[in-house]
Amino acid sequence: MIYEYSGVRTISLLSYLAFDCLIRSVSTETAPIEVNTEPNQKFRVACYVDPSHPRTEGRTAEDLYFTRDFTGGTGEAKQAFSVVVPDSQAKRYNSTTLVIEDRLETAVHYTYSCRLRSGPDSPVGRRDITLCSSSVNVGYPPLDVKNFSCIVNNWNNITCKWKLQYNAIKSQYQLQYLLKPSYGPLDSPPREQWVRCPLYDYELPEYRTTCSITEKTQPVYRTGATYYNFTMNITNALGTRLQWLGLVNNFAIVLPAAPERVSSAEVTTSSVLLETEVGWPMDSFPRPLDFEVTYTSPWDPQPQSVNASSMSAMPSDQELSLPRPLLVTGLRPYTLYHFSVRMRSSLAESEDLWSEPTTLDVRTLPTGECGAEGRGAEVPPGRDGRIKLGAWPCYRFFMACWEC
Repeated sequence: MIYEYSGVRTISLLSYLAFDCLIRSVSTETAPIEVNTEPNQKFRVACYVDPSHPRTEGRTAEDLYFTRDFTGGTGEAKQAFSVVVPDSQAKRYNSTTLVIEDRLETAVHYTYSCRLRSGPDSPVGRRDITLCSSSVNVGYPPLDVKNFSCIVNNWNNITCKWKLQYNAIKSQYQLQYLLKPSYGPLDSPPREQWVRCPLYDYELPEYRTTCSITEKTQPVYRTGATYYNFTMNITNALGTRLQWLGLVNNFAIVLPAAPERVSSAEVTTSSVLLETEVGWPMDSFPRPLDFEVTYTSPWDPQPQSVNASSMSAMPSDQELSLPRPLLVTGLRPYTLYHFSVRMRSSLAESEDLWSEPTTLDVRTLPTGECGAEGRGAEVPPGRDGRIKLGAWPCYRFFMACWEC
């Protein structure tokens, strides 16, 4: 049974248990459930047996010993082993209590199990009994998180992720960000405050590696904020650490949705005028958008890039992010072209922040039966290098104009 007085956990050794583990104590006064310590620091674990209990009647500390158990890894890399703690590390505190003192050099989690040897009157083949187990975590004060990054999904929520460094001592991670109120009392300016990123019921603070701020959280995601200032509050049994993660530009990490629509406003024998529509909420994004336009055709199976810099609106424009039409020239007559248009914030630097593409298939106009120079429409070569007339819509003109 465990009690708590002024923050100190104590344990009462009830006779019906007949045994118990005591950690960092030989006086039975202090018995934490587990011990947390740094490498190369000494610690003690004790085990008590009640010789008056029917299950352990007549047994003493002479019948006790400890094993150090380890289980770790997953799949084929999973390991499990148990070793007996040498008698040189064991000390009999009294006739009923065995104490061991140990020191571990590396960060690791072990389970120390107190075992009771089979007595002389035990049935043949009976194994030693495990009386109790104590967790020993050898690790460090709070360690910084690594690879912290955030992404804004289509300018309506922000999700941040990070990686944890291994620490045998469980740590709790709380992401915080600085919130600048947009309004306040008239007689005093609004105060900045640190806000905790919401923790959902299914998340455990010690294993948490992601956090989202959305329109449904409190506070909500603020689309107009230029920067989010993030810190990580990390705590464990050995201390507390506040890690500053930096300022994150809200407009530079947006991953937009694909353009809502791409259409052809004008088509000629050698050009296509493309118009692109941006959907909500990116149609009111307060920074310019960059566009990437590529196309393929039977003549150009590899994507061909088009200079789309003219589509990006400048901040001085009244309609900041509405893309201008793009005229794609130098195309072949009566050829089916597959256009692909994607976009990203002009402040973005990562290639991962391009949206998914929106595509459009357009066929250029033919030049006529024999064309301006008396020749028919060109026929694209087949994969084997030969001309396949039947696959080309104007093949009937090709034969008529072959000698033109």
